[in-house]
Amino acid sequence: MGNVRELEIDLQAIETVVLSHIHGDHTDGLSSVLNTGVTPTVYIPASFPASCKRAVEAQTTLVEVSGPVEILPGLHSTGELGASIIEQALVVETESGIVVVTGCAHPGIVEIVRQAQGMVDDDIALVVGGFHLLEYGPERIEQIVAELRELGVRQVCPTHCTGAEAIATFAAEYGADYVQGGVGRVITVGAEQARVPGLTADETATLSSLEQVDDYPLYTMRYYGAYDQAASWIEGGGGWARTDGAAAWACSLFAALGDEDHLLYGRNFDWRYSPAVLLFTDPPGGYAAVSMVDIAYLVSDDQARRLTDLPLVERQALLTAPFLPFDGMNERGLVVGMAAVPSGDVRPDPARETIGSLGVIREMLDHAASVDEAVTILGSYNVDMEGGPSLHYLLADRSGRAALVEFYRGEMVVIPNDAAWHLATNFLRASVAEDAEGECWRYDVLWGRLAAAQGRRTAPQAIKLLEEVSQDSTQWSVVYGINSGEVHVVMGRMYDNAQVIAAAP
Repeated sequence: MGNVRELEIDLQAIETVVLSHIHGDHTDGLSSVLNTGVTPTVYIPASFPASCKRAVEAQTTLVEVSGPVEILPGLHSTGELGASIIEQALVVETESGIVVVTGCAHPGIVEIVRQAQGMVDDDIALVVGGFHLLEYGPERIEQIVAELRELGVRQVCPTHCTGAEAIATFAAEYGADYVQGGVGRVITVGAEQARVPGLTADETATLSSLEQVDDYPLYTMRYYGAYDQAASWIEGGGGWARTDGAAAWACSLFAALGDEDHLLYGRNFDWRYSPAVLLFTDPPGGYAAVSMVDIAYLVSDDQARRLTDLPLVERQALLTAPFLPFDGMNERGLVVGMAAVPSGDVRPDPARETIGSLGVIREMLDHAASVDEAVTILGSYNVDMEGGPSLHYLLADRSGRAALVEFYRGEMVVIPNDAAWHLATNFLRASVAEDAEGECWRYDVLWGRLAAAQGRRTAPQAIKLLEEVSQDSTQWSVVYGINSGEVHVVMGRMYDNAQVIAAAP
């Protein structure tokens, strides 16, 4: 009813209600509507439970639907479809062709469209609603897209239970004929304004894949196609530092490498309010990777909290997200994280290309399969620290190797692990004696716990260790499963609400 009030819908004007299937997220709102005193005619599948039918009949007129039926002139029900979950869909005749409106499409979106074609002799202008493809893999989704194309479906608006990956696939395949859905959105069938202006098919697919997974918020997004065309946004240091009202730098990173079957990398990112996107990339000629991006550099705090409610054209800043990785892991098991440190007197080499301090993380994730290859990439550039604080980088890989890379006294210093663990906080390890005890309490705690366990940690234990060294400014805690590919993310120190996400959704 909140959406009804927000959209200023006059319930008294409603004459007909059609329920698609028995699931509560498609039926529970009816009682609230009827309790206002309105008495629309309600069309439900005949297979609904008798108790549900009695409840509706007690308040208004009920029509049971079994086969195809014309509800109003030009508005049809497909009739009951499916076996285990019975569902009806709507077939609407328009001047531009047929519009098929689904609830969840449990009987199969292709089967529903075929049923609609058999009822009305016209082209399919638009299919809109839930396509129920959450459990399907990429190959099956591609097949369904192809089948709808073969059936002549001109435009698609997949929503609800379709799933982020399937929605992104439809957006990529249909391009300008993909229509973004959303609560309260008005679609003019066949009209140019139903399309997404100014975006390529890959960009539309990327922005359509955005999905909120945590209220802080944390989103996931899959990037489609190449992203080097966006590089001009973040030249040199990238201009990424937010210094207004800044909290003290206080990041904590560690690699737990004592169990060769359960290698882990943990990291606390400490800063001011930092909503995030867990970004999935798979660039042509590079490695697939997942990385955490602080989207406060891209959108306002207000926009960050409601990104999935924004039209695609208002999400366009997210297209530069690949160039702002704060930590990440690629398909070869290389993990990279950074932490701010005092200036180490970086001295640029005129013979080398300059890259931003976050852009070089992107390069390592895209093109390095090991710690050694990542170190080579770091050494091949002038890493420009001018756009933000000076950084050092903790690297780890699937072989059990790790290295802390720092820039100190004009040189790049590589400090490899000499035990089954490695770590970093916010001081230059190269600037202190062999024993770093007392330089940072968080470093001391991490070292003590990892040494006592000989570098062995489970993912829950790694999250617990990050909690132990977290502070008021901790924005996210992330644990990368180097072997498993799982990413465990906690936002805003809500350690009882860890999100576990596969690196290849």
